[in-house]
Formats: sequence, structure tokens, C-alpha cells
Amino acid sequence: MLNPELKFPGTDETFDTLARDALKTEKPWTKTMVLYPRCMGIVNVTPDSFSDGGQYLDPDAAIAHCRQLLSDGASILDIGAESTRPHSEQLRTAEIEWERLQPVLDGLDLTQIPVSIDTYREETIEKLLSRYKIAWINDVSGHLSERVLHLIAEAGCKICTMHSLSVPPRKDENIDLPLEQTMYLWCQQQVERLTRCGFELKDIILDPGIGFGNTPYQAGLLFKTIAQMKHWGCEVLLGHSRKSCYNALGTYEPRERDLETVAISLLLKNKVDYFRVHNVAKHQRAFAAQQWVESCYEDGSDVR
Repeated sequence: MLNPELKFPGTDETFDTLARDALKTEKPWTKTMVLYPRCMGIVNVTPDSFSDGGQYLDPDAAIAHCRQLLSDGASILDIGAESTRPHSEQLRTAEIEWERLQPVLDGLDLTQIPVSIDTYREETIEKLLSRYKIAWINDVSGHLSERVLHLIAEAGCKICTMHSLSVPPRKDENIDLPLEQTMYLWCQQQVERLTRCGFELKDIILDPGIGFGNTPYQAGLLFKTIAQMKHWGCEVLLGHSRKSCYNALGTYEPRERDLETVAISLLLKNKVDYFRVHNVAKHQRAFAAQQWVESCYEDGSDVR
């Protein structure tokens, strides 16, 4: 860890100035101190998402939010145009989803910005793959056809597959088998199916699906046992941001649940590859503070 006030050898420029210029951000130290785990920034181009519905429905607002999340330290953006909150009304056609996504994607340099699209509509996925350089498809259904999965793999796109019992989730539908057994069998089935469709293990991301068929107690067990998903040789993503399971700790509005979200992220930071979160800035600050303490040594080597 470098002292940002030290000057680069042979120049009058500090490491802080050089880092700001190189990373094009005013927060270079939180960004460089936290290389792992990575934050996926959520961009909901929807009128009805549970936490920020309507805030980024306007393309210009969504694009500005994308840029802010990247400045805050996001490694990838997850752009979705359909809410999957409980009781949400699903879009009538894929065309509506496309009309929301297209202007946002057109406003971003996808050769420089890694973008994931949160969709399970096959018509939308086929259009995306033919027109844009997409890094991931984030499939919350876990049930894309093998034909489309082959297309995603052939495009060199990663696939994030989530465990869900229904989309949108139903409060009366939850896992009823022993949870660890259920998740083991689901991971096994997904990995076998996806590799059969052309994906390498490095291109598969597993998501336990917090809030999609599990009670708050089961969500807690998923947090506790999530490291077991690494057994399959794939990366693991946790989408726990502002979820209703935190109401087990007290009744808060969704936008007030960042504290619980960050606490869980800190607890699991060495067990998860990606955290899909609304508030990237708070995560990066928390991770940087923790890394700062962990990297300080009695001999002062943290400032060399």
C-alpha cells in the first residue's frame, strides 16, 4: 500500500495525482485498494423496482448513474429493464424491454465498460448479442433454452444463473427440502447443463437467489453456507442488496437497508467473487477501510 502523498521518483507528481489521472476518478484509493471482491453496480431502467423504481427510467439519468457507479468503483454494471420484485407486473412484450435498454446501451462505450444485462427474455438476448458487446447475461430464471445458451456461449459472453422458484418471487413459495441439498443439486444441474451448452467453468457465475424462494431464515443459511458453491469451480455472485430478508432485523424501507447489505458483504468478502449492489460507494469505502487496517504492519511497510 502506497502513501498517496509520496512523489513518484524523478517527478513532482504525487501518487495521488497520478492515480486520479490514470483511473479517471476522484476516488482512486478505494478503487485500487479493493481489487477483490468486485462490485456489480445495479442500474434499474424501470418505473417499479423495489428500491429505486423510476429514478433511472430516463436514458440520460441511467447513463449518468452508470458513470457514477463506475467512478465509485464498480467492476461491472448490471442493467435491467424489468422489475422482478414480488408482485411486480411483468412486461407484456420483449419490445418494451428493448425500448428501455437500447438508448442506454447506445450511450455507453461497451468496448470500455463491462456490462451485464439482467434479462431472461430470449428475444431480447438474441438482439443484444447481434448488436452489442455484452459481457454477461444475468438470467434470474435459470431456465433459458439450450439453443439460446449456445448462442450466448458462442458470443464469448459469461452467463450468471440464479436459483429461483418463480419470477417474480412468490412469498408463499419457498425451498422445502434441506437447503444445502437443494443448492448442491441445483448447482450440479446448472453446471452440467451450461458446460454441455459450450460454457467453460470460468464463464459461469452462480447466484443463490436471495429472496427468490427462500425465507429470511433460509437467506441467513444461504449467507452462512455460500462458500460451498465454490466447490463447482465457478465464480459466485451474491445479490443481497437491500433485500426484504433484512426486515428480520427491523422494519426499514428498502433504501435504508444499505447498512445491513454492507455488513453481510464484509462478512462474506472472502467467500464471494461479486456483490451485486445498489450502493457501490459505501461498499468500496468499507472494503478499503478494512484493507487499510489489514495491510498496516509494525515495520511501517504500508507506506513504502
